[in-house]
Amino acid sequence: MVHSHPSVAVLLWHSDLDAVVVVRQFRPPVYASKVLENCIENNSESLTSGFTYELCAGICDKDKSLEQIAKEEVMEECGYVL
Repeated sequence: MVHSHPSVAVLLWHSDLDAVVVVRQFRPPVYASKVLENCIENNSESLTSGFTYELCAGICDKDKSLEQIAKEEVMEECGYVL
């Protein structure tokens, strides 16, 4: 069971690169799941198995507008100023 907090997510389009921008993040539960899933087959699971590709996002835990929170998350996670 998961209790989700209010959040914002941003689908970023980089016009110069003609590409969608996503965030690559290491998620320990994903890594642990992959290790357990593969432990019978082999014991050589690399850390890359714990990375996910996600939209830039963040929880709404500040007294700010959704737009301001989204701008701050994009700067923090991707380095872009909107």
